[in-house]
Amino acid sequence: LFRSTPLKRGRTLTRSEVLHGDHFALINETTAKLWAAGTDPIGKHLNLDLLKTNLGSEILMPAGITPSVTVVGVIADTRNDGLRAATLPGVYLPYTLIAPPDRSLAVRTYGEPTAMLKAVQMQIRNLDKDVPSGHAIALDEVYRLETAQPRFNMALFSCFAALGLALAAAGVYSV
Repeated sequence: LFRSTPLKRGRTLTRSEVLHGDHFALINETTAKLWAAGTDPIGKHLNLDLLKTNLGSEILMPAGITPSVTVVGVIADTRNDGLRAATLPGVYLPYTLIAPPDRSLAVRTYGEPTAMLKAVQMQIRNLDKDVPSGHAIALDEVYRLETAQPRFNMALFSCFAALGLALAAAGVYSV
């Protein structure tokens, strides 16, 4: 679990904890900084408002769930709201405790990721035929989409700078 995100302190969730929907959680470093200085969040309890409210079919969670979870580990911060936004506080719960119906699966491959797409979709289908596999996107494309607007802005400002430089050079030459 969380093999690609480094564990900073504590431990990760065990397979048994995930399967049973135990009330354990991991937090990111930004969330750990919300504790008072010198206080270790490991072993502390969090009351999550999300677990108190009945969200209906929007979120999948067992009935009669208590809102308290115990922090067992701190993982490294990851970008969770775009490349330029600051890292938001995050609490990571077992998917058997609470899960959105539309989940994403991230797969690390060696070589061309689109070549592995069919094999991953077949593996998902072998696990559960009722799980739909949606649109697949490579991380390179995500980066390209995230950086498209800043690149356009830079190209536009460069054109205006070149136009200003040409006008200034023409003005100096004419004087």
